[in-house]
Amino acid sequence: MNLCIDTEFFAGLQVYNTLGALLTSTLFLGILNSIFVQPVVSAERAVFYRERAAGMYSVGPWYLALVTPLLLSFDWLIRTLLLLLTP
Repeated sequence: MNLCIDTEFFAGLQVYNTLGALLTSTLFLGILNSIFVQPVVSAERAVFYRERAAGMYSVGPWYLALVTPLLLSFDWLIRTLLLLLTP
């Protein structure tokens, strides 16, 4: 009995499995974003509108206050180096 396995067929299945995993992970991260991040963003937006209406400051200082801690922390650099240096 001769069992002939078509490797081209299984290569095509591997591509479909990879694309399915990519789609599933993207949808999962999008759902997590909508569950956890969106309420925080909407709360920050409400605070920004209230403080802007009160004349406290404009968009520039608000943006700097949000971005500066992210730029000053080197956590992103450590994670990138660990990702690149791990086999």
